Amino acid sequence: MRERREHGGGARRESEGKRGGVHARFPERTQGTRPGREPAQGGDAVRLDEFLTRVRDRGEFHGDDEAEQVATAVLWVVASRIPPDEAADLARDLPAPLDDALRPERGRPETFGREEFLRRVAQQTGARPRTAEWDAGAVLSTLAEAVPRERVDRLLACLPADCADLFGGPAPH
Repeated sequence: MRERREHGGGARRESEGKRGGVHARFPERTQGTRPGREPAQGGDAVRLDEFLTRVRDRGEFHGDDEAEQVATAVLWVVASRIPPDEAADLARDLPAPLDDALRPERGRPETFGREEFLRRVAQQTGARPRTAEWDAGAVLSTLAEAVPRERVDRLLACLPADCADLFGGPAPH
């Protein structure tokens, strides 16, 4: 992965504070099929370019290629933590190739907390732990806007409670 600026404790963008506020939802999704796949559940799959643009902007990545690499890495770690049926449901709401990161043949979900979650993201992306937290937040807050709220609620129920802030929600007390 290309080298990029590491995010330190105070080096946050002004827009990061907006993650915890009102989310700008993706535009109304249109009915259709994805190449080589059945229609997304309800025909609603967010467009890849829209998703990557938001991840790129939030994560301050150099381009869509880097945003896609980081998004794939974060989704891969999410898939290792949630049940396969939840991963498959989430994959139906995402465009190719992002949906493939949620389809690994790993069997039962693993149990690990936030620190290990971020360590795995850092390992997948080659980033430092603090940058992995920033990266995960860029991807997961975008995911929270791109998929139905019920899906986000089910996903949050599968993940450690202290990961909620990565989705743009309030940090647990």
